[in-house]
Amino acid sequence: MNSVAISQALLSLLCVVGLILVLGWLLRGRLRPLQAGGRHSLRVLAQLALGARERLVVVQVGEEQLLVGVSPGGLRTLLVLSRPLLAEAGVAVPSGSFAQRVRDALHGGAGTA
Repeated sequence: MNSVAISQALLSLLCVVGLILVLGWLLRGRLRPLQAGGRHSLRVLAQLALGARERLVVVQVGEEQLLVGVSPGGLRTLLVLSRPLLAEAGVAVPSGSFAQRVRDALHGGAGTA
């Protein structure tokens, strides 16, 4: 390759890198509410490891609580809880392990808790 082709390739590479940096800077302000501590409307209340890389997570989004399965392949909403699994501040948390409370919620609230 001659020097003109090399300089054109380097200039093109610098333009692409510059465009990525500018877009990142512009989008930084728009994504800030999604970061941890942004709005406090999304919270992880509890989690249970099922395997090396799989887990169940109870997430509170506003007033709703969701049971979400997390795996290397992605996220999947398993259940929208009809009644809160965990109590708010000032109210007693049901006894029993997190795993037992998840099983109870999946089976319609039967059992302890």
